[in-house]
Amino acid sequence: MSLKPYPQYKPSNVAWLGDVPEHWDVKRLKEVCNVFPSNVDKKSYDDQIPIRLCNYTDVYYNEKITVDMELMAATASLEQIEKFTLKAGDVIITKDSESANDIAIPAYVPNDMPNVVCGYHLSMVRTKNNNVGLFIKRLFDGHYLKASFEVLANGLTRVGLGQYAIDNVVIPLPPSEEQTTIANFLDHETSKIDALIAEQQKLITLLAEKRQATISHAVTKGLNPNVPMKDSGVEWLGDVPEHWDLKRLKYLCTVQTGDKDTVDAVSEGLYPFFVRSQTIESINSFTFDCEAVLTAGDGVGVGKVFHHIVGKFDFHQRVYMMNKFIAISGRFFFHYLATLFHKVALDGNAKSTVDSLRMPLFLNFKITVPPLTEQTQILDFVESKLAYFDELSKEANCSIDLLKERRTALISAAVTGKIDVRGFSATINN
Repeated sequence: MSLKPYPQYKPSNVAWLGDVPEHWDVKRLKEVCNVFPSNVDKKSYDDQIPIRLCNYTDVYYNEKITVDMELMAATASLEQIEKFTLKAGDVIITKDSESANDIAIPAYVPNDMPNVVCGYHLSMVRTKNNNVGLFIKRLFDGHYLKASFEVLANGLTRVGLGQYAIDNVVIPLPPSEEQTTIANFLDHETSKIDALIAEQQKLITLLAEKRQATISHAVTKGLNPNVPMKDSGVEWLGDVPEHWDLKRLKYLCTVQTGDKDTVDAVSEGLYPFFVRSQTIESINSFTFDCEAVLTAGDGVGVGKVFHHIVGKFDFHQRVYMMNKFIAISGRFFFHYLATLFHKVALDGNAKSTVDSLRMPLFLNFKITVPPLTEQTQILDFVESKLAYFDELSKEANCSIDLLKERRTALISAAVTGKIDVRGFSATINN
């Protein structure tokens, strides 16, 4: 579709908005919609009525709020139910967050949702005077309102939008029939872009699976498909090359925990500080200067994320550090654990509790040990393949970023009148 500008424009008298189509209005949001923040929290009370609650994350991660979504159970007063029950055409927006980028994120309600109530940290935007909710939703998706609200948001550790800021933001407003056309056009076009994004996301998932399978096969089977094999005696390993050793982890390295706590971390410290989460913090002192592999012994990253380092570092008291490798390359050891441990051990009930790892099982985890020269060959192969997969993933992520930018730009152009889509219905019927 060839999209052209409108024939005639007029000044909006709003610097960021610029000119708007001559027959459009420019109004404050409160003239077009009723906006009211919710005060319904997640707690349940015996003297209130059971409801389903639409929460912050339900809005943040979804374009639409629909009846088939899994919403949490909560309670609300009769007054809250009357005021905050979701109705067809409503737009729900995030009202506050830790970042200005995350406020005024919208989700659209296409159908009445009896017994579903808008939750805390959200505001409801309900159109009046025959204005179209889906058009209003698209306004919130575009660059113009995002930029406006980033400036209007207040707060330090947590930023939010006050009622006055939301009510009085200035918006471009076409006639209601044209609002519907623009909304339908954007639904049609963004669905095509979303499908392309989904394809790229699927590709990234497939690349991650192929990446893991490639490493797993190389470190357990080797590179020579014709080499004689033997039964490893380990069900999940199956056959391994006949000339390889199979050893428990405790015979290949030393394992210890640290003596630092999270309070020892500093911002922009001199050395890496390995903590229990998947992130790496920093510290101004170091205890170790060596090659090591580290993973969390409990917490969020327990046995799921492994780090390999050569140099100066320190680590948390609930992190396992492995070093002083015997008959095995530290890098080979890292790839083996990072690829196989969570998949095989944790999925096989290696946890004593939900978030802690059994040290005996960890120490006795079986590891294949090729000759050192063969380990080097396998590492060269694996790391060249990883570079290849990482490059493909990087390209896919770049494509997703470009598609998302194109999506937002298209929405912004349509809802601010920079392109004329009034011929949309006739075009798609041909």
